[in-house]
Amino acid sequence: VSEVARRVTPPPTHVTWGLTGDIHTLKAVNLDAVQSNGTYDFRPMFERVAPLLNWFDVASCHMEAPVAPPGTPIIVDAPMLSTAPSMVPALAGAGYDRCSTASNHMMDRGVAGVDTTLGAFDAAGLGHTGAARSADEARSVVFTVKGIRFAHLSYTFAVGNRPKSQPWRVNLINATAIIAAARQARADGAQVVVLSLEWGIDGQPAVTAEQRSLARTLTASGEIDLIVGHQAHLLQPIEQVNGVWVIYGMGNFISNLPGATWPAHCQDAAVFGVDF
Repeated sequence: VSEVARRVTPPPTHVTWGLTGDIHTLKAVNLDAVQSNGTYDFRPMFERVAPLLNWFDVASCHMEAPVAPPGTPIIVDAPMLSTAPSMVPALAGAGYDRCSTASNHMMDRGVAGVDTTLGAFDAAGLGHTGAARSADEARSVVFTVKGIRFAHLSYTFAVGNRPKSQPWRVNLINATAIIAAARQARADGAQVVVLSLEWGIDGQPAVTAEQRSLARTLTASGEIDLIVGHQAHLLQPIEQVNGVWVIYGMGNFISNLPGATWPAHCQDAAVFGVDF
């Protein structure tokens, strides 16, 4: 009598997530992409890193600037930001699968800028979270990778020009709201919740007391599995808080912060790999 070996329990699923910092399209970045025919080509900026981003099961960025609405200028003066529609397919071509979009600049080009940005993401097949065209869209944060259901949440410390009647346009940091959203995502089927936050102080590598306090509150809820940070525009420490990894600041990934006014370490960037 022979027996066929069989596995009683399935092998564990292993998902790799690659995360990067801001796609921060200051005026000089857009100028670098201008072609002789007036179009914009951002693809060369990602050529050397695309093989790494494509290696991950899912890769995400942080979209700091909105896409300029049709018929409006793409290149604008700081502190306002925007970029060309061709940036988004360039992100997809580089290997990104999704991006967080709650930033203090996402409303720089008004409601039309948000709509244009998210429309470009949809057309390129990229997921997005943090900004929305409707209240229903703001809730749709769950996606599946290799059979595992993930939720990706995104919040920012501030945003200008957000209509009072449409608070769902861009998510603002509020610990109670974030925990509630994470619980709702789990009720919607999420097994893993990843949170992107714009917090910290421009150009300051030290983690602020406010960042630490918020990290403690959020991780103590038991609803968040990973926190990744933006806004300081440089690399900040990584540590565990209540057993949850917190990457306080991932720096910029595409940017041109002038050396005369920004610390040299604002030129540093990284790709962070997380295994689930």
